[in-house]
Amino acid sequence: MIDLRERLYPKRHDTTMIGSSVTDPTWLDAIPPDQPVAVVAEGLVPYLSKADGFSMFRRITERFPSGQLIFDAYSTLMVRLIGLLPAARAMGLKLSWAIDDPRELERRIPRLELIADVPFLTLPELAAQLARPRAAMLRFMEHLGFMKRAVRHVRYRF
Repeated sequence: MIDLRERLYPKRHDTTMIGSSVTDPTWLDAIPPDQPVAVVAEGLVPYLSKADGFSMFRRITERFPSGQLIFDAYSTLMVRLIGLLPAARAMGLKLSWAIDDPRELERRIPRLELIADVPFLTLPELAAQLARPRAAMLRFMEHLGFMKRAVRHVRYRF
């Protein structure tokens, strides 16, 4: 993936792309440990095992003086629902890590502090881009607590 990205996008002086599995602890060695970091893990966290996710976040918070972690988190219900989709099963899609309580990461990784927890499926911006019936459905779902927790964008600082 990194090879493809490097062919498609120009290099940036403030960005480091590393072709490695995030579960391999050595990928962090390619990043200078004396500066703050911003780790964006969109589309990644639900695919990790809970143990691998906690281990990765712990390594990041222990290696760098400060920074932010930004990612999407799926609830247990959403992970199960996606697993039931015929298309997901046909592709072999396997989501593993469900995060029902973003504060759990704060409890398990003491340096983390949750600073944003934004429900994705009920964002007004999302409804504004949809046809009227779908937008109305999203506005209705906004009142259902489980939909607010189904997919979240979370941000932590450390």
